[in-house]
Amino acid sequence: MKTETKYTPINCSFYDVLEHYATLKSLVQVVYLDNSVEKTIEKAIITDLRGNSKTGEIMYLRTRDNSYDIRMDYIVSINGTKFDQYGGSCNL
Repeated sequence: MKTETKYTPINCSFYDVLEHYATLKSLVQVVYLDNSVEKTIEKAIITDLRGNSKTGEIMYLRTRDNSYDIRMDYIVSINGTKFDQYGGSCNL
């Protein structure tokens, strides 16, 4: 996935949702944007959540057949929990 736009930090409460699924190694369904097109990954496990100043925060996923890295600000929903219901970014 290309990182063409400036990263927008996600809401801390939504990050907590991602961290919850990552910690439990739960199977998740992720809907995300790829070049403004919604795509879905079924039955994935979040293997890591990382951030850096160049690319922003990245969620790493693994399915039976593939690995993915998705910018967190491109996530539309995880297991039906919609990103936009959490509002703006954290103010740390």
